Amino acid sequence: MLKKQENKLIQILNNVADWVIRIFLVNFLTILASIPLITIIPALTSGYKIMSDALNRDEAPIFKSYFKTFKEEFKDKLIISVIIAIILGLSIYNNLLYADYLKAGKGVFYNIGYYLTLVLIIGVAMVAMYLPLVFVEMSTLELTKKVKLAFYLSGKYFLRTILISFSLLIPIAMFFSTPTIFIFIFVGVSIPLLIIAALTKKPRLFLKELKEND
Repeated sequence: MLKKQENKLIQILNNVADWVIRIFLVNFLTILASIPLITIIPALTSGYKIMSDALNRDEAPIFKSYFKTFKEEFKDKLIISVIIAIILGLSIYNNLLYADYLKAGKGVFYNIGYYLTLVLIIGVAMVAMYLPLVFVEMSTLELTKKVKLAFYLSGKYFLRTILISFSLLIPIAMFFSTPTIFIFIFVGVSIPLLIIAALTKKPRLFLKELKEND
């Protein structure tokens, strides 16, 4: 009986150690791969796949799996990364500009512009949140169809989308103090990816079933 308890404890400790190593490595690799910024979608997709596979007990060597996923459909991921960066950059800039005009008491046109850019920012962010999942499961789709599917999933699983949005606040909040910036280096990206992987288990199963029925 004591032997069984010891073996169970060792197994638990091994699982914990595996997860700690996975979280640290995925965080390091994703930050490193995201440095050029235009590679952020390939980097996040790779990190997401490792975390999602681990939750589904479908584990693979971390380095091999990360860079294999990173290279797959790299052109499509790069294109969508650039498009998202441009749209978000311009939308946020214009939204802040409209906000300044509204404070200055400008007219209805600026009010409409403010809310239109706000809706665009939210829409693009919602699509971006589901793109890693779509790239992992629906690699054969055309890029435009991937984007449409990501948007569909964000609406179909709206509550999960909101929770995913909140998880993205974690790395942002870590930049408000020196100690948390240090923590960010080790877990600031991988913890949100793990949360997102957990929240998208059902959507990923939906896509798997969708592929099987095609």
